[in-house]
Amino acid sequence: MSISEYLCAALDKRTLPNIIKNAIEFSRNIEFDSIAVRGMSGSIVASAIAFELEKNIIIIRKDKDNTHSDATVEYSFYPRKYIIVDDFISSGKTIKTIIEEMEEDALKCHYDNPKCIGVFLYCDPDPDESKIVLKEINEEFGLKIKLFSSFI
Repeated sequence: MSISEYLCAALDKRTLPNIIKNAIEFSRNIEFDSIAVRGMSGSIVASAIAFELEKNIIIIRKDKDNTHSDATVEYSFYPRKYIIVDDFISSGKTIKTIIEEMEEDALKCHYDNPKCIGVFLYCDPDPDESKIVLKEINEEFGLKIKLFSSFI
């Protein structure tokens, strides 16, 4: 059985400490209360980062996730400002979906809309392309999301 490179980075006890160290560096000058994630490798990495930084986790379930919950957005503390942790950006679909699901959840629960203020990519093979996609997302949603990209 083979596992993909990004999942391998999340599961490898030698690379995960470096990912966490990079996340701490990224978050040093950013004020946020939660980390949003979608997908298995992201959940592994985000949990470790959230534990280290004493932040809350937001899980955005994928469509057709086989789960015991019918909620798309799961959290224990309503977020005000959050960062997204993901492996890499290709089309930007995951980041857009997380932002949209957070907005929908805020409307449904009658909360102020939480603000995405950063994206931490822990296995980014093309940081220049990621910057271009994130610029488009910032323009589309009227945000100023900061990007930290690393490749372990």
